[in-house]
Formats: sequence, structure tokens, C-alpha cells
Amino acid sequence: MSLKAIFISLLLLFTYAISMACDCVMMAPVTAYVPKSDYILVVKARDIQSTGDPEIDNYYPGVNAQIEVVGVIKGKSAPGDLLEFAPHSVSNCSLKFKKDHTYLVFAYKDGDNFAVYDCSWSGDITDKRVRKDIKELYRYMKRHK
Repeated sequence: MSLKAIFISLLLLFTYAISMACDCVMMAPVTAYVPKSDYILVVKARDIQSTGDPEIDNYYPGVNAQIEVVGVIKGKSAPGDLLEFAPHSVSNCSLKFKKDHTYLVFAYKDGDNFAVYDCSWSGDITDKRVRKDIKELYRYMKRHK
């Protein structure tokens, strides 16, 4: 195999790997997503559930979960509510829940279940930025009642 063929093969492989990655650049402030979101919740993952597809469960573990509402920033829900999160489609940008972790989620109702908006400010509260965003969202909602 020629050096040119090896180079082209590596270039194609590298390009494919890049195209599979999630690249959500969050340019707007977190409060810009309030009007676009049906639900903005602080939740705790109580149980990670199967999607029914072993390949999806293996590649995207945690996309289906039973969660408990801890705090409501926007939407008709209350602390203690148990909600099923099961997106109608999954991607590299899908939020993957981990049992007993707490999250900020920008969500919508999808049939009987809830789903997290891809490329939203959703994230695990172990991230300092997410904790800061939660405080900012509560302040914003107080000012814009």
C-alpha cells in the first residue's frame, strides 16, 4: 500500500471520528434558554432503565432513567415527583444519567415520558458551571414572574 493511500485512509478515519462527536457550543447565556424550554428542573436519577435495545444500552447507558424532581425552576412539576426520561432518539449529545447523581435539565414532554433537549445547558451539578447556572436561573425566574 502506498504512503498516499495510507494517508487518505487515516484522514477519512479521523474525519469520521470527528463527525461522530457532539459539538454543542453554548454561546448564549443560560437564561436565553428559559423561553424555549417547557421544563427546567433539578432532578436526581433514581434508577437507570433499559431502552429495550442492547446496542443502545451499551453505547448510550443512562439515556433512560426514572428521576425524582428535587427543584422546579420552570414547568408544572413539584419536588418529589417521579418522572420517566426516555428520549425518542439518542445521539452523542444525549444526556446520560448516572444513578444517584443530580442534574439540571432543560426538558420537554415526549408522549408519556420526558426528554432532555440536546445541546442545552443540562448537566451534572458536580460541575461548578451547572451549580452557578442553577442560581442564575432561580434569580432570573424571580425577576421575570
